[in-house]
Amino acid sequence: MEGRMSRKPSIKTIAVKWIILISFLFTVSMVAVTALNFRTLIQSAMTDKGLTLAHSIHAGLSSLMLSGTFTNKEELIQQADAINGIEAFTIIRHASMSEQFGLPEQAALKNDPHIARAFATGLPEVILPGLFADDHKMRIIFPLRATQDGPLDCASCHHIEPNAVLAALDFQVDMEQYMGMSLGAIYILCIGFLIALSAITFALFRVIDATVKQPLEQLMVDLRASAKDHAHIDADLFESLELEYFADQINHFNQTILKQNAELADYAKNLEGMVAARTRELGEAYALIRSSIDYASHIQRSVLPDAALLQQRLADHFILWRPRDVVGGDLYWVETWGDETLIILGDCTGHGVPGAFMTLIATGAMQRAKHDVPQGDLAALITRLHCLVQMTLRQHGEQGESDDGLELGACLIAAGGSRMTFVGARFELYAIDDGALRVIKGTKSGIGYRGMAADQAFAANRVELQPGLRFYMTSDGLTDQIGGAKQRMFGKKRLRELLLEIHTLPMAEQAERLEQALVAYQGEQKRRDDVSVIGWRM
Repeated sequence: MEGRMSRKPSIKTIAVKWIILISFLFTVSMVAVTALNFRTLIQSAMTDKGLTLAHSIHAGLSSLMLSGTFTNKEELIQQADAINGIEAFTIIRHASMSEQFGLPEQAALKNDPHIARAFATGLPEVILPGLFADDHKMRIIFPLRATQDGPLDCASCHHIEPNAVLAALDFQVDMEQYMGMSLGAIYILCIGFLIALSAITFALFRVIDATVKQPLEQLMVDLRASAKDHAHIDADLFESLELEYFADQINHFNQTILKQNAELADYAKNLEGMVAARTRELGEAYALIRSSIDYASHIQRSVLPDAALLQQRLADHFILWRPRDVVGGDLYWVETWGDETLIILGDCTGHGVPGAFMTLIATGAMQRAKHDVPQGDLAALITRLHCLVQMTLRQHGEQGESDDGLELGACLIAAGGSRMTFVGARFELYAIDDGALRVIKGTKSGIGYRGMAADQAFAANRVELQPGLRFYMTSDGLTDQIGGAKQRMFGKKRLRELLLEIHTLPMAEQAERLEQALVAYQGEQKRRDDVSVIGWRM
């Protein structure tokens, strides 16, 4: 900000600049007006001097003529030239005088417009030199009129009307000394104006410095101190009304800020107390909720198959069960049904606590369905499970609010391990035999949900078993996970390629490879859903 302000002129500079400009224009105007008036005065004085000389010559001429001592023109010219400052003196005759006395007509009478005008008007002609011209000579043409009254009677000698112009005196007066004095006076006047302007400017500069610049600098110092610790500014120190008002406004602003800061400090103190109390409440609530969810996780895990039963029924197998939260919506069963082995992997609606509720509902419905249908009829078991879930969630009537359910894949391995039945509800079974992967698709209907028939049928797929066959079922939490360089889903294609790559490894190691691949692909993305994969080898 200081750099930006340094590029601008100060108040003093702006004020002095305008004062100098206005004073200069005023001085030039005054000098011009004075010079014009002085020039007029000089011209008037020069004209008066020239006419005075003309009257003196005229009076001398009349005196010579009365005394009878005037004999010829040359004598008169010599006497006129003797007068100090008069040059080029001559007498111009009227045409009638030249004709009366038989003299040649003078060419100047016709060729000089000033002489012609003087003879025509009978008035003196004064031709002034320019004020700054090189030639300082003033020319005067003074007409001589014929007189009849008094001692000098021109009509007695000349055949001319009274008051008619007989001749004219034409002479020049050197005004160089007079003009030099006049120009000197003008120069002195101009220098005086410039000195006065400089003095006024300097005085104004000092006044502005004392009344504007210094108080403003002091105000800026006080303002910085006030901005730092909201100190009070003494407005009485400033002489000008504007600076005093500005200081008062700063003090008022500081008082407002101090008041607001005090209010904010009180509010912050109270807010800290409220936040601390609320934090304690939230901590207690979180601890209670977390404890409840942790306990719910124990309950959910308690309904999962026993590890000893799994090892007994599926000697070479893996189960990858990773809820997104503490509890989840995926579940799996490995149970005996008569002398057959039932393997089920389910994906309930939602995850977290809602999903966990659905797993408990599905578990209870499954236990009841096993008692309601003939042993070994896997398709009927899944249909009955569907019906019981709908009834539990009141989806079979008009008043039910839930539109939840689950997708699952169920495999029933016959005694002796010679064959297996697969029923899928929006689920697939992957089978790998001798390096080839086969996809066994299920029915495109889920378990539960509103708007589905209670007696929904599910297709049963029979699979002939032989040693070395490997089977896999997975929830969509694995294939729908977002990640990778292009931020896309993991996808079924990538899963099938991975299964073909790792199917020859021991089942436990396959589970590790699947989880590693998921974590690497997920990267910085959040887990979207619960992930469950089950695999076994015959």
